[in-house]
Amino acid sequence: MILQALADYYEALAEKGKISRPGWAKAKVSYALEIDENGELLQVYPLKDEKKAGKKTVTEPREIELPAPVKRSSGVEANFLWDNSSYILGIDDKGKPKRTKQCFEAAKALHISLLESSDDKFAKAIVRFFERWEISCARENSALSGFIEDIEAGANLVFMFEGAFPSQNRAISQIWQTYYNSSEEGECMRCLVTGEKVVPMQIHPAIKGVAGAQPSGAALVSFNALAFCSYNREQNINAPVGKYAAFAYTSALNYLLSDKKHVKQIGDTTLVYWAEDGEPCYQDAFSKFLDGSDDENIMTDKDLDEYMEAIAKGFPVNWEGIPLKPENRFYVLGVSPNAGRLSVRFFQRDGFGSFVRNIRKHYDDIEIVSDDQSKWTNIPLRELLGETVNKNSSDKTSSPQMTGDTLRAVLTGGKYPATLYQQTQLRIKAEREINRSRAAIIKAYLLRNADNIKFKEALEVKLNENTAYQPYVLGRLFYVAEAIQEKASDVTSIKDKYFSSACATPAVVFPIVIDLVGKHLRKLDGGMRTYYEKQLGELMALISENYPAHHNLYEQGIFQLGYYHQKQKRFEKKDKSCGAANTEEVNNMSEPIKNRYEFVILFDVENGNPNGDPDAGNMPRIDPETNLGIVTDVCIKRKIRNYVETVKENAPGYRIYIKEGVPLNRSDSEAYAYLGTNENDIKEKKKKDDKIDEKIRSFMCENFFDIRTFGAVMTTFVKGALNCGQVRGPVQLGFARSVEPIIPQEITITRVAITKESDAEKKETEFGRKYIVPYGLYRCEGYISANLARKTTGFSEEDLSLLWEAILNMFEYDHSAARGKMAVRELIVFKHNSELGNAPSYKLFESVTVTRKEGVEVPRSYKDYIVKVDESSVPEGVTVTRMG
Repeated sequence: MILQALADYYEALAEKGKISRPGWAKAKVSYALEIDENGELLQVYPLKDEKKAGKKTVTEPREIELPAPVKRSSGVEANFLWDNSSYILGIDDKGKPKRTKQCFEAAKALHISLLESSDDKFAKAIVRFFERWEISCARENSALSGFIEDIEAGANLVFMFEGAFPSQNRAISQIWQTYYNSSEEGECMRCLVTGEKVVPMQIHPAIKGVAGAQPSGAALVSFNALAFCSYNREQNINAPVGKYAAFAYTSALNYLLSDKKHVKQIGDTTLVYWAEDGEPCYQDAFSKFLDGSDDENIMTDKDLDEYMEAIAKGFPVNWEGIPLKPENRFYVLGVSPNAGRLSVRFFQRDGFGSFVRNIRKHYDDIEIVSDDQSKWTNIPLRELLGETVNKNSSDKTSSPQMTGDTLRAVLTGGKYPATLYQQTQLRIKAEREINRSRAAIIKAYLLRNADNIKFKEALEVKLNENTAYQPYVLGRLFYVAEAIQEKASDVTSIKDKYFSSACATPAVVFPIVIDLVGKHLRKLDGGMRTYYEKQLGELMALISENYPAHHNLYEQGIFQLGYYHQKQKRFEKKDKSCGAANTEEVNNMSEPIKNRYEFVILFDVENGNPNGDPDAGNMPRIDPETNLGIVTDVCIKRKIRNYVETVKENAPGYRIYIKEGVPLNRSDSEAYAYLGTNENDIKEKKKKDDKIDEKIRSFMCENFFDIRTFGAVMTTFVKGALNCGQVRGPVQLGFARSVEPIIPQEITITRVAITKESDAEKKETEFGRKYIVPYGLYRCEGYISANLARKTTGFSEEDLSLLWEAILNMFEYDHSAARGKMAVRELIVFKHNSELGNAPSYKLFESVTVTRKEGVEVPRSYKDYIVKVDESSVPEGVTVTRMG
């Protein structure tokens, strides 16, 4: 069946003029030996051509159509008109002069026997060359100087006469064709390929190009021991194949193997594939369907999916101007090296549409939520198989048997081999790591091979929060426990100590894990503790039975899927159009704001200190020249952050980066962990991924409200030579200034609590001081850039609403003795109807005036002022909203 399919492919190629005629083949030749009519060697011409190999330029022998090569094993047999120096010149560097002489004599006998009766000048010149050539003087021949080392090392040589190669000489070509077509001596038998009665070839031409096989070539059909023979038939007479069929199938297979664009290496298996009609576009499509697009600018993975979907449904598609017909017969052959022979790992034939339908089904089965580390939409098979081997091993080749069985399952839609699942489990337990490819293997294997209905609830693309299947819930619970520990401390992760045991024997491990979780929870601050306590509570409520004493191998896979799904829940995209990555602290948010804003905040203080100056004994800050009170932008931002943290309680996407008692590098490390790297390795990662800055910036902006709003300086990233260390936020505030000069008052206070025991004998009270502003109305001006929101942080409409809410209420949860009566009285917002704005900000601010009411000499409340907005001076395209 294989030989017949290859022979048919040869004939299809021959009709298109893409392959050599019978008896001829493309040979790689490095040098041409130019001879004259007397057979004298005149000159040696290098035939190597320069070719691009990646970024390098290499020289390769030229391919010339010449008489087909003989099959050599350990014997001596010459090629006609071309060969290496042992046969053509009688010299080499192998150190076996006796054998080398035998090679030359064999070539001499072949050429003289075929050419001596010809009157052709080229033929006579070759005969005279062999008759006159002296092996003993060969190395001294001046024509060989400069090339002798390469020639003796095994480079192929060909004769040249009057500027022509032998294949260009009609007389010599006819002599060879007659010789090649002449009947073999022996018993005629029925050819297994053509069905004709012929004398079978005892030795078939060699197959070259299979990775790991002998460079001189290997045999696809071969019998080398009596145990394999029957009816006293030796060698390939056991499988009778005529000369033409043997040439056809070997030429076709060599043609396929030489086309490196359409040869795939999966483990130790070399994969070739072809369409019955010889049209290469089917090979192009099949290659991309298996491995994905290698150039997104030409064809995206989405394009490939659409092609596969159409072909799978039976519709022809246009592939670069050629129609791909689903009904066209297609073949896939996998061979592996076996000493001087080839082992057939698998051979599949079916309609092209059937293959594509099965590949599409395979991709559907392995589809799993991305870990944002994999660059493929559809994971290539070689990547899946790579997860079954130790990455630190010197031999990174997957099991040959498993490789063939897995590829067969992909191409036929059958069950995956048990070894694929078992080897993946071994790697997970050894490395305690579940990446996307491993999770995909677990999901696909259980989908096809397991019939447990409960499994189906867990075998989804992403997290299924509705299933209560216990192994799946326990996997989710284990990840949450790991995340809590990660937030609380930098000690060894529970995953390193307990993951394998938790998979296999939950009853032993989970009581320990839950006890540790309780301890770690107490280390978290209020908002984050509440967040994780809620998650734990929801998962614990799903555990309806005692921890199982043991999980079987399938249940362990479900546990691992639960763990992986829960982990990737953190990284869901909130807005794919923005290309930003997410974590468990992020909700789905809307698009960035599209309008520019300016705003004015009016707040007052009564008998309090709005912003003490530590360099002046904590006195209220003032402008010494005007005596106007000052409140810094940092102070106001802190109030806004505190409000958001209080009301959001670290809800996804609303954590606070700048907060008391939390080192910034602790938060920065989350971005490193998300990208699978650390502070020490980030420079190397950046060399491999030029978008690393964008990914880190997106991660931090989406997780932390204050970075998304005000920006931040993240020193960890600055030290790591990353461009994302400084993020300029869209919301900017100026200093707040009092509307009128203020007169801070120093108040002396007494207290009955004495500080020291020794002082208690001398006095009953102690004195202290505090500073207040009797009354002050402050004005703060701010800016919001929609342009920065869109380009940098993703500050959204939801964020904007929360900002207005936080400004209006920023003092409500911040009352203290020093700030007992502070309140935002009014928020005046100017909204432009465009991203870049319709008017200068200063004109808008000038439209807001605050004046003291007539008859009020000493203002002591907000009612003592009149606040006006001159809307007639506000330019067109800007609207005014007053809040408060």
